[in-house]
Order: sequence, then C-alpha cells, then structure tokens
Amino acid sequence: MKLGAACLLLILQTGILQLTSAATPLITAATNQECEDVFTKTGTTVLMSADPDEPEFYTANVEDVRNSTAGSTVCPTKYGATLLGQPVVIVASGEGQLNAALCLTELLRCSAYIKEVIWSGTAGASSQIGGAITPPACVAENHQTVGLGDVCVSPFSLAWECFEASWSDACKGFPDVCSAPDYDYGPEATNADYGDCVYNRFDDASLELADEIVAAARDPNSYASMPRRGPTTQQYMSEYFGNMSAGTGLSYSPNAADAAQVFDYTVCMETTSLYYWTGVPWDYLARLFEAQAVNQALGLNQTAEDMIAVTAEEATGISAAMYHYRQINGSADIPFVIIRGFSDYTYPPLTQTANGSWQAQEFNVDDSTTNEHTYYFTRTAYSGV
Repeated sequence: MKLGAACLLLILQTGILQLTSAATPLITAATNQECEDVFTKTGTTVLMSADPDEPEFYTANVEDVRNSTAGSTVCPTKYGATLLGQPVVIVASGEGQLNAALCLTELLRCSAYIKEVIWSGTAGASSQIGGAITPPACVAENHQTVGLGDVCVSPFSLAWECFEASWSDACKGFPDVCSAPDYDYGPEATNADYGDCVYNRFDDASLELADEIVAAARDPNSYASMPRRGPTTQQYMSEYFGNMSAGTGLSYSPNAADAAQVFDYTVCMETTSLYYWTGVPWDYLARLFEAQAVNQALGLNQTAEDMIAVTAEEATGISAAMYHYRQINGSADIPFVIIRGFSDYTYPPLTQTANGSWQAQEFNVDDSTTNEHTYYFTRTAYSGV
C-alpha cells in the first residue's frame, strides 16, 4: 500500500476525518437572517453579471437599494433593490466560470427566496448566422447578418475546451482559413476525463423564461424603445461588412442603424472558453458544437450553418452551479437564462485568393467595443428586464 493511502486509512480508522454522508446536503441552507441581509422577500429575481461595472443599467433604475456585499465571501458586488416594482438582487461575480459558479452557489444557499436567475453580459459572436463560410464547401454565402449589440437568450451552454486535438491536425488547412479542425472526443462525448461539457438538460421552466424574455424584447412597443447603436458601432459595422463584401463579392445588409435583433436558444448559446479566440475554423467548431447540443436537447436537426457562435467566459460556471444544486438537493430547477450582447466578431473579414483559398484580412476585431461598451451591456440588460 502506498504511504498516502496508508495514512488516509489510519486517519479514517481513528475518526480524525469524518466523511460526509451521501444524504447530507453539500450546499447548506443559510439562516433566515443571512438571507434577509440580501433578499427582502421571496420571489426575488437575481440579476447577475461578471464585471462590477456592468450592472450600471440596473443600478441606475432601481429603488430601495441596499448594499449587501458585506459578509459575502465570493461575490464582490451584491445589492438588494426593487426594479420596476419587483424585488431583485443585483450581483457581480467577477470574471470567469469559477467565480460565476462560486458566487451563484453562495446565493443558492438562499434558494427559497429566489424566483429566477438572469445572467447578462457581453460576448464575441459570428458576424452571420452560419458564419461567413463553412467547410468543406467553403462557398461564401449571404446569410442573415448579425450586428454588434444583437442579443442571444438561452439557458444552454457548453464548454469549449472539451475536446482533444493536436496542432498539426487542428491547423492542417493553414493558411487557408476555411478548414475544419480535426478533433477527438468533443463536448458531446462527456466522460470522466472532462466531467460535464454540455449543459442542456433543464426543466421546461428555464426554456419558458427564455421564451418570455425573447417575446418581451421582440414586442413592438419594447423594440421601439430599445437603445440604438452609436456612431462608432455603426461605422465599425459598415467598414467590417464593406471589407467582407470586397473580399467575397457578395452584398451584405447589416442595418447598423436599427435596433438590435434578439436570437433564441434554437440558433445560439454560449460556448464558454477561458481564452479569447478568433478565426473561422474555431467559429465553425463552436457552431458545430452548438448544433449538436441544441439537437440533443430539443430534437431539432440544426447544423453549423444554422447557428451563431457565441463566446464568453461564465455560462458553464452558472450552469454547473445550477446542475449540482439540483442534484445535491434533489429539488426542481430554479429557472435561469444566459443573455449575451454581442460586442465583437469572432473572425475578421475574409478574402478569396486567386487559387480559391480563403485568407483573413488585416482588420481589428478585438477593440470594436471600447468606446461604446456601455451600449452593449445596456442593450443586453434591457432585454432581460
């Protein structure tokens, strides 16, 4: 027997270490006083985001604000308040899926007070439904354009890193960007090596919440009052699609001056990643994974050409906290949804060369949002309320 195992056995025999019974909840309920320091009443909506600066739209429109951050171990910002006559708790978790999961887990100790959880934040996205090109056909198509400030509403998410790939196989098509990276064991092959990779098994209540938000955001009265894109964003979109048109020979109609579009969980979900990626091959892979996930959940027949890649850092942390809350406590899901406003594109404009291959243009897709970041989050938050 190895020394470590022998020591553990000795500790167990002497009673120094007490194993938790399977019947003991690992997420212990907070006391009423602890909960009431944050939640004023039951039926409270939790509004979450990552960056403490992002909830500005919420905090600028609430009443009866109480700073409840004191005593929190993992949530750097936490306010109890009233928004449009409804009790809310506004929370910033900090960036990344781990921070999001830890913060939500702390809040779930007061689950009896929570009606629903709505996460909102910004993300990168495909510039068209189905991307600009899709391997192996690699023919540019004039799909419906996706604008900066457009929004994805979905309770589904998946972990981008859940696949095996070698550099030579993943990049075998380089420098032609229209290539499908070879990989093994993608997110659909959830196993002991990865844990949960695809989060698409929730009660109907989460889908109903997503449907309710999409319907409200698309309502003509709401749509007419939605924030419009500012001049910086309009100019950026005009230049982006102008360059794309020059490289593909197709015409695009981005409608940059219009209110943003709202997409539902049949065409988008967050592919959570801990690094910021750009490029057509990765965009294609994200769309492929999303199609697999939505087909598994809803019995649809979507392909990569039907999806919008959405990339950000927190959704699988939120989803994991919800999964484990339900499994450990044996209770029904608390409805939740992830809302992402698109603040940059996942690939630059493309050009087809004389030999038929596709090249990425020199175009900055990373800093398009610097001057109007508040618009992107405000547009996202507006969809949630």
